[in-house]
Amino acid sequence: DTTADPYLNADQTLKDAYDAAKKAADDVLAKSTGESVGASADSAHVATLKKNLDDAASALNGTTKLSEAKTNAATDLSGLTNLNNAQMQTAKKAVANAKTVADVTAAVNAAKNTNTNMGTLAADENYTKADQIKASLKYTNADEDKQKAYTDALDKVKTLLDKENGSSTGVVTTDAQAVQEAQTELDNAAKAL
Repeated sequence: DTTADPYLNADQTLKDAYDAAKKAADDVLAKSTGESVGASADSAHVATLKKNLDDAASALNGTTKLSEAKTNAATDLSGLTNLNNAQMQTAKKAVANAKTVADVTAAVNAAKNTNTNMGTLAADENYTKADQIKASLKYTNADEDKQKAYTDALDKVKTLLDKENGSSTGVVTTDAQAVQEAQTELDNAAKAL
């Protein structure tokens, strides 16, 4: 099956060798009847074709490559210290469920983007200086709806940045955007004061 491992994630040279061995074996068999079309093909030739196909199939390393990618991904994810626990679980789940090396790479890259956005959010002055902002005349003189918008956005950011109780979208590829949206909401609410 070329849509699953060990073929799917195998090195291209190994896939090519398997494909060539399979084609050689297929050429000896009539696909419609399964009968030998090369009645003159002796049993030694057929045995050689079978051995070549078995050897090529055994050499496919897709399962190993996927397993190695997942192991490396676990190491990469462990270094993403800005993620909250829910985001980390989402990233780990995406890696665990990945069927291809490319899917593993995409999950890790998405988690890295979320990690970067979480770091940027944690350093945002509208978050780090929230107490000063709330004590400022700009805040105290603002309309109540603008104060509420800032407080709500700040609460959303605090919840997101909470390591233990922070949230995730549940999809590793959308977490980074959710963090960016929370930061934009906070920044816009602060500007509107």
